[in-house]
Amino acid sequence: KNAGSIWKNAAVMLEEAGVPYKARFTGGSLNATALSYKSAAEGYRNFIAVGGDGTIHDVLNGIGEYVSSAQGVSFSDFTLAVIPVGSGNDWVKSVGIPRDIQVAVKLIASGERRKQDVVKVSVLDASDRDADPVTVSYMANIAGVGLDARVCERVNNLKKMGKRGRILYVTSLLYALNHRKPKKARVVCDGEVLFDGPYFSMAFGVGRYSGGGMRQTPEAV
Repeated sequence: KNAGSIWKNAAVMLEEAGVPYKARFTGGSLNATALSYKSAAEGYRNFIAVGGDGTIHDVLNGIGEYVSSAQGVSFSDFTLAVIPVGSGNDWVKSVGIPRDIQVAVKLIASGERRKQDVVKVSVLDASDRDADPVTVSYMANIAGVGLDARVCERVNNLKKMGKRGRILYVTSLLYALNHRKPKKARVVCDGEVLFDGPYFSMAFGVGRYSGGGMRQTPEAV
């Protein structure tokens, strides 16, 4: 089933559970990031992402862009619920949101909330470490450098071609393993050098699952 058909069922469930909502759909010039930014600017503070990890990421970044541009607003003003639909559903595993749509809707209707750290990632120009960040992104799960980034890049390109399913992660992983060579990196945390040398894959985050269920950061909280 695609997200559209599942959403129709979820919409009925939300109404039956007494959850008021306004639905906005991606497409055209507005992606999930632009839609969530626009909604936050209009005063909305409770969001439901209908999709997988990519949709969650986009909605979170729209909220993050608004938080960074508005005065007197913080991430703690917002809640983000999920109706998990997608080929990758790793974030929901860490926070205990069920894949069952009906149960997920009941959880939303219950009003139960948990606090979560949000990671701000600033990507600098490699040629000028003193320059301002080239891009700023927000994440609630895991970021990967090296092999991880290549896998995600290939998965995203395959999705643009209309392909779906968890098999995309497996085939992309095998492809990246055959074409990736180790690079060098230096990792500094709180002023302490934790690693300096060649690496194949590197992950950091506040979630425990990535890539369709892999556990690269199993001790994350």
